[in-house]
Amino acid sequence: MGRCTKAQANKRVAVVMRMLLRETPRAEIVQYASEKWDIGERQTDSYIRKATEQIKKDIERKRKSGVDYRLAKRNHLFQSAFNKGRLGLCFEIEKDIAKLEGLYVEKVDVNQNTNLSLDLGHLEDEELDDKINMLSGGDDDSDSDTD
Repeated sequence: MGRCTKAQANKRVAVVMRMLLRETPRAEIVQYASEKWDIGERQTDSYIRKATEQIKKDIERKRKSGVDYRLAKRNHLFQSAFNKGRLGLCFEIEKDIAKLEGLYVEKVDVNQNTNLSLDLGHLEDEELDDKINMLSGGDDDSDSDTD
């Protein structure tokens, strides 16, 4: 098992990336690396780690470029609406921009009245006590009269 050049290592990481993106199981990647590159499991795991990090970076870069594109588009729309004196539309565009940037959160009413009815009449007293104890976080196996 000889050392490889940095260029070879980068090519190997690229191959492992493609394998990961095709959801190739780790065992198959290890076997492939052993047969093709004459390397062991630890070195293959190193390539898998590097490939995984590269995939994460690529996804983040694509997500960021998509957001940047949408922000640029909104800014163009804002300028156009502003030039036409459509201030209400400008406000809506600004709100949309703030949402894209993660600065604006919709207000959600969490105090809605919900009627919850439970039919517990069929439970025996002991079963009901067990349910109450379980819901209140108590230990359902404990006996209060044990020493």
